Amino acid sequence: MRRHRQRELPFALAATFTGGLERHARPFLQLAPGTEPALIRFLGRELARQGVLDDTVEGYREWEASLESCTSNWAASVTGVPEEELTQFARSMAVARKVVVVVVTGRGLPGDEAVTARDAASLVAALGAKAALLVLAEKANLQGCLHAGLARKSPQDLLRVAREGDLGWLYLVGQDPVGAWPRHLSVRDALKSAPFVVVQDAFLTETARLADVVLPAAILIERQGTGIGSDGDIRRYTRIVEPPGGVLQDGVIIRGLAKRMGIELPSEVDTTAAAVGLTKHERREARLAPVGSMDPVPTAEGLLLDPSPQLFHSGSTTTRSALLRGLAPGTAVRIAPADAAEAGLCNGDAVRLIADDREVLLRTCIDRRVAPGTVVAPWQSRSDGASRLIGEGVEAVTVQLRRS
Repeated sequence: MRRHRQRELPFALAATFTGGLERHARPFLQLAPGTEPALIRFLGRELARQGVLDDTVEGYREWEASLESCTSNWAASVTGVPEEELTQFARSMAVARKVVVVVVTGRGLPGDEAVTARDAASLVAALGAKAALLVLAEKANLQGCLHAGLARKSPQDLLRVAREGDLGWLYLVGQDPVGAWPRHLSVRDALKSAPFVVVQDAFLTETARLADVVLPAAILIERQGTGIGSDGDIRRYTRIVEPPGGVLQDGVIIRGLAKRMGIELPSEVDTTAAAVGLTKHERREARLAPVGSMDPVPTAEGLLLDPSPQLFHSGSTTTRSALLRGLAPGTAVRIAPADAAEAGLCNGDAVRLIADDREVLLRTCIDRRVAPGTVVAPWQSRSDGASRLIGEGVEAVTVQLRRS
């Protein structure tokens, strides 16, 4: 993004949380929690009024009519962004020669990410050939699995089925739900209720310790093959070091299991060729659908918690490396200077983050890159991580600070 700005190319950011990226954005629109769809719908209405959308797209008239109430005044009241800033943003998008809309999902952000992605896709389709959409998920390496048709259940659904004993066996590949998922999901209880659990991972994680069978797998630098990124491009993996004796990479293990079960899977050559066909950047026929109602995200009094993934995230893999452990920053909550001053906190002070009946104890780190009204805490699965503050069904978590 810094290079993009150095080339004097326009870059806008609309987000609830910032993390320092807003320094490179012109403009930066700080949104109220969960109001991304409101911004996108306003842009659709405004750009339609300016006559820059493709009204030949199937379903355009019905979609445009559903945006009639999404005025600048309405959007300002919902998002918290001043009306004139919203209008100027729409004007700049209208005159842009090329528009790339990037939607970041899977970061524990407040609101319905699926609605945001669908609304963004509709706007991009209506903008026509000058626009493109990129959806960046937290685990972009799942893109190949999605192309293969492996539609994922939600964690809640999967764990509920496991707890009810309706699974024949549970096969977990490269995931540590016990160590990395929110505590309220009761993953440990679900795994104990499943009749048979197989974990395939490079490390003996907390989840692997509960498995009936553990299949050791090679790590990234020990693999050879291809992968599909969230942008649809195929990237080749080149093995840098040989894996320990007898350790296979994920694809080889899965093919071996399939063969023993009498299932014939395509060869790697076939799957790569198919992926090339799937990932060609072709503009397919779009169809717009009217937007639905948008429920506000309820928030309580306090500071909005940003638990989004960071380089050193849950610790399920980074803590396996002594070098990475040495580079990892200490566990702390990052607070804007104004909020720290109001709470009477200084750097290094112990502070309790309290959300309803849940709380964690962290050290204070005053950081001017943090937006006022928000705090940033590492997810981490230990007792001092933000994952302990996430409640069931909660989309926006607000916390109270109490000096300890």
